[in-house]
Amino acid sequence: MKLIGNILRWIWRTFWDLIWLSMVLLACGLGLLFYFQQEAAPQMLQTLAQKVQLMVKGQSEVTIEEGVNTIKHLTTDTVNTADHGRWESNTATVYIETQNPTFVAAYETAIANWNATGVFTFVMTSDPNQADIIATEMNDGNTQAAGEANSTTNLLTNYYSSVTVRLNSFYLLNDQYGYDEAGQQAQDHYSEFVSTSQRN
Repeated sequence: MKLIGNILRWIWRTFWDLIWLSMVLLACGLGLLFYFQQEAAPQMLQTLAQKVQLMVKGQSEVTIEEGVNTIKHLTTDTVNTADHGRWESNTATVYIETQNPTFVAAYETAIANWNATGVFTFVMTSDPNQADIIATEMNDGNTQAAGEANSTTNLLTNYYSSVTVRLNSFYLLNDQYGYDEAGQQAQDHYSEFVSTSQRN
């Protein structure tokens, strides 16, 4: 029994000795890095920290080429709405469901820009049941869309009965893609549904 206790103590001590040795080696390595690479060291540490953060989150690193290729293929999944529906009047109520401050600001800016044209009026509401348009978000890396808009149309009148606009945080809030056009995406999706009202 004493032998097993001594073996366990030796294993425990060896384990902690290895931990301390790796810490000392890491500290020496960082010291040498700062000594020999004085100006580049902070950037190298930042890159290392980003890689560790990606590993912890279970994400893979995106190279500049991959990021550019992804951005080239991003779309808004626009459907030609000329054949689909129109608004009964030049006014629609909007409920902003998302709590993300970037997307809230993007939606509010898009609404203000459209209202400033005088062509169509978006009225904000705090009651989702009273809204014609629900503005929300999604997080989907399986689509090439930076945002999407879905509508339901009354088949008898061809008027929109509801619209849901979603901005895709997977692309719009991801620094690796450098794609921070949330406001433009919101405005584009509102434009889809406003333009159909002007046709009739």
